[in-house]
Amino acid sequence: VNGDLSFAILSIVVVWLYMWFHTRSVFLTNSAMFQIVMSLPTGYFLYYNLFQIHYYSTLNVLVIYLALGIGADSVFVMNDSWLQSRSDPSIKTTQGRIFYSLTRTVTACFNTTLTTVMSFVATTITPVMPI
Repeated sequence: VNGDLSFAILSIVVVWLYMWFHTRSVFLTNSAMFQIVMSLPTGYFLYYNLFQIHYYSTLNVLVIYLALGIGADSVFVMNDSWLQSRSDPSIKTTQGRIFYSLTRTVTACFNTTLTTVMSFVATTITPVMPI
């Protein structure tokens, strides 16, 4: 168990370092990682209390890697669209850059998250046993 926890912590640190390298902002990286990590107890609360699912297997622990991947991807997409908004001459205000960035990010993140969700849906309806 200690080795698994070490790998999970190492994964968080590696994602933090890469996010910091990509965004070049400690504040943005810390904020994003806080939101990603806090989504785990929030999701577990909903899973256990709201949906009343009391089954919890060791496979459920892998959700940390899924959350890290989806969360970091969303941060990278938002950061890149923010940087791209700088090169658009029709955008003159900060509010315009935010609107441009959020519009592009919502569309892109919706599509990537939808494909991830659909892959899990496909896994649930196939007769092939998971890991």
